[in-house]
Amino acid sequence: MIAFTTRIANIGAADYYIGTPGMNPDQFELQNCHGHTHYKGYAEYLLYDDQGQELAIGFKNGFCVMDIDCSGGGTWQYGCGNMGISAGCADVYGSGTSCNWLDITGVPEGTYTMVVRTNWDNDPDALGRVESNLFNNWAQVCIFIDRTPTLAITIDTNCEPYVDCLGEIYGPAQMDCEGNCGGTALIGDLDLNSQQNNSDVWEYVNGILGNDLTPMPCNDIDQDGNLTVTDAALMAYCDYWNTYNHPPDSNAVHDHCNFLHRDHQPFRLGHLHHRCGGSGEQHAGHPCEEPEPQDPRL
Repeated sequence: MIAFTTRIANIGAADYYIGTPGMNPDQFELQNCHGHTHYKGYAEYLLYDDQGQELAIGFKNGFCVMDIDCSGGGTWQYGCGNMGISAGCADVYGSGTSCNWLDITGVPEGTYTMVVRTNWDNDPDALGRVESNLFNNWAQVCIFIDRTPTLAITIDTNCEPYVDCLGEIYGPAQMDCEGNCGGTALIGDLDLNSQQNNSDVWEYVNGILGNDLTPMPCNDIDQDGNLTVTDAALMAYCDYWNTYNHPPDSNAVHDHCNFLHRDHQPFRLGHLHHRCGGSGEQHAGHPCEEPEPQDPRL
C-alpha cells in the first residue's frame, strides 16, 4: 500500500459549512474505516498509468471534515459534530489514518501518476454555496514502482499535469473496457444495463456452466484469460457491497466493484495538499515538507 497525508485547506473568503448529519443525512455515511460519521465521498484517490488510464484501485474516501490547522489565519470552530472548514483553516488526514492509502497489490512496475482530488463534483455546502474554482482541487505526484528485488517507490520530480484521453487537463474521460474514450461500458456488466448487480452474477454462473462465454476485457474480471467461478465470485462480492452496505450510485464510498481490496503494509509517501475554498479561491499544491498537525481523530 501507498499511504499518504491529505490536506484540504480553505483559502477562500468564506467558510465551507457542512453542518450535522441530522441536517442532511443523505450526505453522510457510517460505513467507513474510522467508525464515525463521515461527509460522503469528499476525497478521491486515483492512480493512472503512463497511458493516462485509471487503474481499478482508486476509491472515494469520506471525511469527518473539521478544522485541524488554522495557520492560514482562521479560527478553529468545526469538528465531527458540526462539520466544515473555516476560511483560513485546513483539514488534515495523516498517513497513519485508516484508508488514507492506495492498494497497489498486483500493480506492475512502471511510472504512474497518483492523484488526490476533493469535492470534484462541486457539491454545494449546507448553505448552498459552491466553490468558485475546481481546477485547483487536484494534487498529483508522479511515482515509479520498482519491484526488483523488493518493492521500492521513488518520486519523479518531472511530473507533467495529467491529461485525459480527450486532451483535457485533469479531465475525467477514460477508455472503457471496450476501448472507447469516454465510454460507459462496465467490467462485469454482462446484461448491459449499465449496472453491476445480481443479474450479472447469474449471467456469469449460467454462462460458465454452459460454456457460453468467451473471455473479453469487459467480462474477464480478474484478467487471467479465463472465465471461472472467480469472476462470478468477484461480481457477487461487488453486488453484496452495493446492495447491503452502500447505495448503488456514484456516491458510494466502497471500492469493491473495482475488484481490488487487500490488506498489506503501507509504503508511506509525503503529503498531498489541497487548498480549497467554500465560496472563494482555491489552490492545489504538491507534496510538501511542513510538519504534520496532530489529528484528534486518531
